[in-house]
Amino acid sequence: MIQPLRGRIRPVGYFLRGASQFAAPRTIAAIARFVMGILFAAFERTVAGIREAVADSPTASALRQFLGSRELREKLVTLLRWKTRQNLRKALRRRGNRTGSIILAIDSTFKGTLSRRARHLFFPGHGERVGQHIFVCGLLLFPDGTRLPLGPLQKKGGRHAPTQVDLAAVLVRELAPELRRRSVVVVADAFFFAKKFLRAIRTAGFHYVIACKGNTVLTDRTPLDSLVRTLRLAASCVTLPARRGERQKTFSVARRLLGLRCGGTQAVVFSRPHHKRSARTKFLVSDLQDAPAAELVRLYAHRWQIEVYFREAKSYLGFDQYRVTGEYGPGNFALLVTLAYQFLHWGGAGTERAQTTLARIRALTADVAADNYEVLERAVATRHRRKKFRARFHPHAPSSAHGSRRAKTRIKRIRLAS
Repeated sequence: MIQPLRGRIRPVGYFLRGASQFAAPRTIAAIARFVMGILFAAFERTVAGIREAVADSPTASALRQFLGSRELREKLVTLLRWKTRQNLRKALRRRGNRTGSIILAIDSTFKGTLSRRARHLFFPGHGERVGQHIFVCGLLLFPDGTRLPLGPLQKKGGRHAPTQVDLAAVLVRELAPELRRRSVVVVADAFFFAKKFLRAIRTAGFHYVIACKGNTVLTDRTPLDSLVRTLRLAASCVTLPARRGERQKTFSVARRLLGLRCGGTQAVVFSRPHHKRSARTKFLVSDLQDAPAAELVRLYAHRWQIEVYFREAKSYLGFDQYRVTGEYGPGNFALLVTLAYQFLHWGGAGTERAQTTLARIRALTADVAADNYEVLERAVATRHRRKKFRARFHPHAPSSAHGSRRAKTRIKRIRLAS
């Protein structure tokens, strides 16, 4: 792991410029140190590695005390909303995003998922996925291909605590003032198909393409499963472009305007893989009644991007590897991971050419290492010692400007002589 001597906080410091109106400079410096620690410990993905990079203290109690504070939670929420609003306005000013629909993908994820053996031991009969903490996240997909994650909302236990559907409605209401004049399509899986969520989407002025289950009831109390036998799904086919490492997928679909008890008259799409009649039929519900079936399937296919975001956050930023106890600790660390992801994709210095999250982390690590190497080289007194330092620690480093001019002149004289 690289331990920079200088410039460790400076890249994130430029990203958090102007945040002193929300917190003291000392708190901003601590947040920047935590974000840089998360980025530099991404390759090890261990609790000890992240603690060593993040804490900057001899004991782990200081780490727990900082992450578990309630004041930090309020400052992080305000800071992340402020940066998200800035990045959103920056994205809307781009030429490629002036036209087209903006996709808002919403899904829930588990932090600290238990192993299969532990699930059967401590939570018998609770299915396959049991997590210690549940977060509802949103991801904005712009027409030019950029992604902007929203602040995660933690689901807490309790009889009157908000559910995952309520937290998803909160995400939609927070985006309504910023995107009221744009065409926004909300995509989600069947877990979020509920009246309160559809009501929040319509109040915000957005559209939606949401999956639903086969037991969804029509106005005449008929389930959707009963209509599959009378439909001809092979009437029209939809081909989705291939993702990385996958082939093109072709689906047989059928589109109908049906009246559902949850949401009224809506466009329902029946879809299954082509030439697989035994496959399970998937149901999509949308308020875009004039849109063709191919367009609705294409819009819902963008929902997979939030799963890619979860994979990158858990694999490269330690979202599920870091275990923090307490009431505010898990939520604070989730907010820090989201802030680190936004820094990589929206404010990282020297990482604009890299596209993937892992490539951006490597580019940032190389930039910080090169910066610290130049500081050490300037600290050496004489030219002879700088030459020995360069040969010892950086054998492939470029020579000085004076030496490079001499080498070019020597090569030019050799060419003229020949």
